[in-house]
Amino acid sequence: MDTRLKTQSQELKSIYYSLSEISSVIRQYINDITYNPKRLEQIENRLSLISNLKRKYGDTIDNILKYLSSIKERLEDLKNYEKNLKNLQEELKECNDALSGVASKLSKKRKKVAKELSEVISKELEELELKNCKFEVSLKRVKDKEGIFVDGDFVKPLINGVDKVEFLISPNPGEPLMPLTKIASGGEISRIMLAIKICLDEADEIPILVFDEIDVGIGGTAAPSVAAKLLKLSLLHQIFCITHLAPIGSMADTHFLIEKKLRKNRTITKVKKIKNEERIE
Repeated sequence: MDTRLKTQSQELKSIYYSLSEISSVIRQYINDITYNPKRLEQIENRLSLISNLKRKYGDTIDNILKYLSSIKERLEDLKNYEKNLKNLQEELKECNDALSGVASKLSKKRKKVAKELSEVISKELEELELKNCKFEVSLKRVKDKEGIFVDGDFVKPLINGVDKVEFLISPNPGEPLMPLTKIASGGEISRIMLAIKICLDEADEIPILVFDEIDVGIGGTAAPSVAAKLLKLSLLHQIFCITHLAPIGSMADTHFLIEKKLRKNRTITKVKKIKNEERIE
């Protein structure tokens, strides 16, 4: 043998003996393993169950466990259903009692203010040439057996209390009070809204008000009064007023002329800003 490979030959022998020993250990380990079909089946079933749970309740084991915790709490609530229901009913009664008390106090204040508001608006309407017009702020409640108990009756709670507020008018003597929107003409509605806005000017946060033909049905004596009230209201709001009367138009800072013309069998509305001498004409 070539002496130059002696060292490598010894290393190969050492490796051979090591591999033989490792091989013997592995064979012994394999021989010691006991194949258990039932255990294998249990593991496969367990993995299948976990896979199904992930599809239904979460992508991870943590999510599945969180869901398990939540349904355990839910189950505990269901077991104590009667106790929980009783507690909720007591809380609901307390809330209803508190709501009833507040609603009753608010309703009493509204009745007082509604009477005062009806009087001051009626006074304003007289000055706006609606002397025979009766105005009333109506407060009504909607009865509801499942509602809250207020002042001896079950009523429906609304978003702002238990009162349904409505403006009623009777434009002519002998006529019953009816909702404003159902019987008032355009001119009457404008003047009534003007009276309401005058009375509520400080509480009204609407920046722009439009009055359409507010002068319909009024004479020359009422026009200056309407004009003065519009001027007063304009100190707190931007007013747009469509009018045919000079006393009302004269109070404005800016004027526009609105004309309708027929062109090619079509009606065209033209709006033109007028200045200087045109405003007098």
